[in-house]
Parts: sequence; structure tokens; C-alpha cells
Amino acid sequence: MGRIPREKQKILAFIFLGTGAWGMFIGYFMPGFGDTSFYVSILGVINFCLGGFIGYWYLSKEPAKKSRKREK
Repeated sequence: MGRIPREKQKILAFIFLGTGAWGMFIGYFMPGFGDTSFYVSILGVINFCLGGFIGYWYLSKEPAKKSRKREK
């Protein structure tokens, strides 16, 4: 996998965490979906885990060092 800029990683983490939380909420607390509520909640958990992984990846990376040429 290529290098993903830090801003895109932050946005991806928030998107996955938000859709995961939304999917778990819809799957667990909103009746009326019938059999599909289980699948919606499972996909919400998967999205939430992906958001946590990308967030961990974002937080564990070293900040990019500025080059000396740009400081002058």
C-alpha cells in the first residue's frame, strides 16, 4: 500500500467511525428491518473496527519532517 497523507487518514478514520456507529445504532435500536438488522449491525461493527485501525495507524505514525530547503 502506498503512503496515504495524514489528512486523508484522519478523514477516513472519522468516516469509518461515524458510519460504524450509525450502523450499530440502526441495527440494534431501530426495529422494522427484520432479518437485515443483524447484517446492518455486523457491518457497523466492521466499519467501526476499520475506523479504529486507521485511527491507530494515524496516531502511531511519525509526523512528517520538514525539509531544510523550505525553511530558508
